[in-house]
Amino acid sequence: MLERPGRHPGQLVGKSPYLQAVHVEADGAKIGHDLIDVEITAHHAHSLAGRPLAASSPVSGHPVPADPPYTDPASLEKSA
Repeated sequence: MLERPGRHPGQLVGKSPYLQAVHVEADGAKIGHDLIDVEITAHHAHSLAGRPLAASSPVSGHPVPADPPYTDPASLEKSA
């Protein structure tokens, strides 16, 4: 997920699955909303650099699994 703007125009910063900082040129992506696939192209002392994969596009508003509907335990006792 992209978390914040980077130091350079058009650059955004996110985290890898291992919580390493990754900076990427990702024009049009939304901070805090988009997940993108990135190819790591360089490593630095405290971060990784990457570029969006060509086949990848921002996954805005991807569905989040909902909790199952709440069932009141008292209603289960009445139906038994």
